[in-house]
Amino acid sequence: MKFFHKDVLCIEKICSNLISVLSLSIVLSAAIATSVAPASPSNTESPSVEATVNDNIVQTDEGSDIDDPIVTPFAVDPLFSTVLAGTNATSNFTVNKGYGHIKIYVKNTGSYPISVTVQHRDTGRVYLDTTVAPKAAPLDWRSFNQFPQGVYSGDYVVTYRADGNILSGEALGMSATINSDL
Repeated sequence: MKFFHKDVLCIEKICSNLISVLSLSIVLSAAIATSVAPASPSNTESPSVEATVNDNIVQTDEGSDIDDPIVTPFAVDPLFSTVLAGTNATSNFTVNKGYGHIKIYVKNTGSYPISVTVQHRDTGRVYLDTTVAPKAAPLDWRSFNQFPQGVYSGDYVVTYRADGNILSGEALGMSATINSDL
């Protein structure tokens, strides 16, 4: 049997088309196989995280550590809210361990200066001793400005006096674990 040049070209073209079809079928088979493969179940639980977070390292139930910046909710503890009336007033509060940054807010709506003193009961240490003028800007004292490491935990008393005159105003206090929360 004798092949002509024309027949050889035809056979080459058929082989080339056959190779293309086979290649395409392999690619399509792979694509179909991956598209119908069972997906991982969507109802599986992700590892839960322990309640404690230290230095942005979280330990999962499986014991692996994840070093990732974690956004934690603000840890602020309201301490007191006192209406200032009469000739003197006090606010008693407790700073819990870990909440060593405190904020004291005093607004004087009266006609006389109000002296404000914040004292730790166990040590007697005075953290704040100042005066709020009548109808002036409120006192907005934050302990971390003078005590960057925080104040002692324990019981405190805030004393308000107007040198025997009638107090008028309000006072609020709160503590936080991080000074930026105040």
